Amino acid sequence: MLGAMTSLVPCTACARHVRAMDRACPFCGAAIALAAPREPAPEPADRLLARAAIAFATATVVAACGKTDAPPPPPPAPPAPTPTMNVAPAYGVPPMAMPDAVAPEPPKAPEKQAPEKK
Repeated sequence: MLGAMTSLVPCTACARHVRAMDRACPFCGAAIALAAPREPAPEPADRLLARAAIAFATATVVAACGKTDAPPPPPPAPPAPTPTMNVAPAYGVPPMAMPDAVAPEPPKAPEKQAPEKK
């Protein structure tokens, strides 16, 4: 199984990338020249300066976000109910039955009177 960081080099004949440990290109068969292992390039000074600036900014933010001695303000009081305030049941909830209430009686049908004869 190949390692996670297999180094690749371009083939001198077909310019395709092949593993550095191969002796010949698997695509064209050309011999692969063994290259000396490269040393990582030193980091430029501007990267070090950028890292220092990020570290300073992080330390400043952490120091500024510390605890304070003042307690948080109390939450605002809810509004006082007023007599004209309408309270409706929650959406989708059937109205509650009132056991003490009496249902109104349906209206009575008018009585038919016999027509008068002349």
